[in-house]
Amino acid sequence: MIGIIVNDIESTPFMHTLFRELNNFSRDHECYLFANQVRSLPMHNNFCILQQIEALQHKGTLIATSLVTSQIVANCLTCENKYYYIYDFDWTALENFNEKQITRILLNKEINLLARSKSHYDVLRKNFKAPKGIVHNWNHKQIAEYI
Repeated sequence: MIGIIVNDIESTPFMHTLFRELNNFSRDHECYLFANQVRSLPMHNNFCILQQIEALQHKGTLIATSLVTSQIVANCLTCENKYYYIYDFDWTALENFNEKQITRILLNKEINLLARSKSHYDVLRKNFKAPKGIVHNWNHKQIAEYI
């Protein structure tokens, strides 16, 4: 059972790719997408969409997609495995840079990192800790391999 936490669901290239790969992944696995709100669906979904707060009760693998959602993962007491899929370095756009907030997540021993590319992997390994693996654009086969 896998759960992915996003901020909002809207019709963007990122969300389209995520939906496509979750639809593929859901053929063989139970999938949940947790979000604050649904602005628009990028395509039909074959998986369950729930409110973000429901992620705190998730019992399977939980994957964060941003620094904000990774804080939810860090506080979840019921999930088996915790991951932060770093699609982009969202903390570089923070107006008020809080080093403790970032390192508390990126150095957290309970949270495994997943990088989007080899270059992301190298940046994370050199500055924080080595990711568990590389998952290119939510590739469902690569996700299954690492979780």
